[in-house]
Parts: sequence; structure tokens; C-alpha cells
Amino acid sequence: MNNKIIWLTIFIVFILEGTLVHWLIPTNWYNGLQVAPHFVLVLVLFVSICRNRHLGLVFGLMFGLMHDIVYASPMLGPHSFSMGLAAYSAGVIARRMKITLSSSLFTISFFIVLYDIANISLYRMFRVIDVPFTTTFTDFMMPTLLFNLLFAVVIYVPARKWMESRQEHREDESQ
Repeated sequence: MNNKIIWLTIFIVFILEGTLVHWLIPTNWYNGLQVAPHFVLVLVLFVSICRNRHLGLVFGLMFGLMHDIVYASPMLGPHSFSMGLAAYSAGVIARRMKITLSSSLFTISFFIVLYDIANISLYRMFRVIDVPFTTTFTDFMMPTLLFNLLFAVVIYVPARKWMESRQEHREDESQ
């Protein structure tokens, strides 16, 4: 699979994530629950797990920075840092285990939560938000995790087949 095709696909999902998905999800659910689609993050994690951790890092930094700029983040860099960190770490962990449905979904769910925790921690550190962590965890992180995990389950087979053509590249990756 050519990296340009992967980049174009993730870019299209980036555009759809910011336009169409917000029409499909209610902004506020019962008792103030909120969901943020992280479809780009899920695809970047798939690239990192199935292809190469370095490619995942580049895509994570690039699309995270685009997320910071396009979607009006109060600071420049938190999404870029968080997505790059999550993608690279997922690639490192994926090299040490056999890639199965359950291991991939567990890795993706762990790094979706890590991504949200890193963003919220950066925002709290620089006093952009002042919301207790427990409220953030129950009202934002868990619904977001479940929604994005559902997306990951739906696209697992096509994404795995799509990335499978370059599986040997992952094994030849330098230490």
C-alpha cells in the first residue's frame, strides 16, 4: 500500500470527522455525556500497529497538528503531541505481540484513553480547563472510547486487509 493513498484516506476521514460526523451524533446526551469522534486517531493507530511505528508517528504528528489548527484548539500542539505519542507507543507495543482482533482492539482502546488523558492533562496543566478528572472520565472519556471502539470494530477487517499488503515491512523495521 502506497503511503500517499494512506495519507489521502486519512485526510478524507479527517474532513468527514469534522463535518458529517457531528451531524450524526447528538452534541449533548443524557446528563451531559459528550462524544468526540477520534476516527483519524483510530486509523493512525491501525497504521502504527499493522505497518510501522515511525509512519504512525509521522501521521500522528501531522494530523494532530492539523487538528490543533483546523478545529480551533485553544493551544497549538496538544493533539499533535498526544496523537504522535499514542501512535508511536502503539507501534512499539504491537511489535512485541501477535496481532489479533482482541489484541488490536485492546491496544486501540488503551491508546484512545491515553490520548484523551494526555490532552486533558495538558489543558489542565496550562489552565485552559478546570474540570475534575472524575467528571471528565465518566462524562467524556468513556462515551468517546465506546463510540470510537465501535468504529474500530466496524473497520477492523477492511483496515487489516488494506494494511496486510505491507505486513512484511513491519517485520523488517529497524530496532
